[in-house]
Amino acid sequence: MKEFVFLGGCPHCGDGIPAIVTLMIHAPHDTEVSYYGEVSDDLKFELSCKPSARIFACKKINEVE
Repeated sequence: MKEFVFLGGCPHCGDGIPAIVTLMIHAPHDTEVSYYGEVSDDLKFELSCKPSARIFACKKINEVE
């Protein structure tokens, strides 16, 4: 997990209040991933080369002591 400062506010809250956001960063999918059903080559390419992130927590900067 990593912390980032978003001066425009937390992307999830969308309130515009500057916040420190904790993100869980996931590595790109392994090239050996098996897909169920029909998955386009374009989607497989997108999933294989881009990391993803999930918001774990946010703390408004004016609340931080």
